[in-house]
Amino acid sequence: MNKRMIYQRWFLSIILGCGLSLGRYMPVYAVKTNDIPMELQEFIAKVDDAANSKNLKSVKSFYGDQYITTDGLTLNKLAEGISKLWIEYPNLRYQTKILSWEKKDKSWLVKTLTKISGNSISNGREIRLESTIKSYQSLQKNKIVEQEILSEITKLTTGKQPPTVIVNLPTTVKIGETFDFDVILSEPLGDNLLAGMAISGEVDTNNYLNPPKMPLKLLKSGGLFKRISIKDNLQDHWLSSILVRNDGITMITQRVKVIP
Repeated sequence: MNKRMIYQRWFLSIILGCGLSLGRYMPVYAVKTNDIPMELQEFIAKVDDAANSKNLKSVKSFYGDQYITTDGLTLNKLAEGISKLWIEYPNLRYQTKILSWEKKDKSWLVKTLTKISGNSISNGREIRLESTIKSYQSLQKNKIVEQEILSEITKLTTGKQPPTVIVNLPTTVKIGETFDFDVILSEPLGDNLLAGMAISGEVDTNNYLNPPKMPLKLLKSGGLFKRISIKDNLQDHWLSSILVRNDGITMITQRVKVIP
């Protein structure tokens, strides 16, 4: 088993979704697929095609030169993260759906849902990846210039029968709020030993390329239960959990948005 999967949390949202800088927008209205402007459909399709063909130069061409996120992620760091990810998961597939759009002056404000899936082989074991990212993005002159991640969840599994889990977690919390982070094993534990860990932390550019370690602990119950307190700032949080059983491993990372 790849030790990096056991001991590290994976923050894949922006890297997986070929993301960009964060911004806050007014809601745009949902539309039918046949109402979406063709130029917008073609642009999103080209981004997916570039990612699916693993053409890093082409992917970078869809971003503005001054691209940077409020997390501190620059275009160069993004490209470095994508390159490393594609080496680890060479068959990742991207599929983006436009949920809504709005034309504002010379910009497009677009709400999208991106699904990513793939696998890798490490030490003879298959690691399966699934990720879903919902976001707003601003397009100017056929360049992505801003984005706000609305929600994201990434799951890694390995083994013949990885644990099936239920994650109870709010999608948004207020500054200073305390909430529960519960990861529950949905099948009976029986005589099996179960190990795991749950951690949380602010979204940080350092964690995109150098995620912190997750030391495992033997669990006495069928799940992980943790209380999380949000500090007095608007930084989003990543919450990660891992459950390890003799027949498989499940790891989930989810973003919680922090609002005033």
